[in-house]
Amino acid sequence: CGHYFDVPCLINLVEVATRDESLFPPSCCHQRILDRSFTRFMPSALRDVFAVKDVEFSTTCRVYCAKPSCSRFLGARRKDSFAPVLSCPSPGCGTHTCSRCRGAVHPGRGHRCEHDSGQKAVLELASQKGWARCPACDQMIELRSGCYHMTCVCAVQFCYLCKSLWKTCHCPR
Repeated sequence: CGHYFDVPCLINLVEVATRDESLFPPSCCHQRILDRSFTRFMPSALRDVFAVKDVEFSTTCRVYCAKPSCSRFLGARRKDSFAPVLSCPSPGCGTHTCSRCRGAVHPGRGHRCEHDSGQKAVLELASQKGWARCPACDQMIELRSGCYHMTCVCAVQFCYLCKSLWKTCHCPR
């Protein structure tokens, strides 16, 4: 776009983008700043975090560690019946998470994909309140005002009423 950043400001922009998905990837004037413009100035720890966040934020349907105190990104969600169990690599965690239902898997015990009591309560509340879930990532969304055109944090656009991808339904706009 022709704008310039000094190195400390550019690195700060990258750091903030790794903490706030709405700012990722780093951009100026709605144009992505090319990685090669800043990677050489990044400390190695930030370079590692940026690489992980690039994969996480570009994954539409995400699986996070089922242990609430950890919640580390593990990979993409699988909806097929042979979805693998993902093991959390965080030091001291090692929790096993089903990549289909995103629930905890306890080794040595059979696993069946079903909602736990907390999930059931949230889904029941969502049903009562008329909230929608993103058709791609299942993020819960509440419409407070405006039209039925939703853009989820995962960037998928859909109709709030019928949950179809945007401009594929016949709902009133």
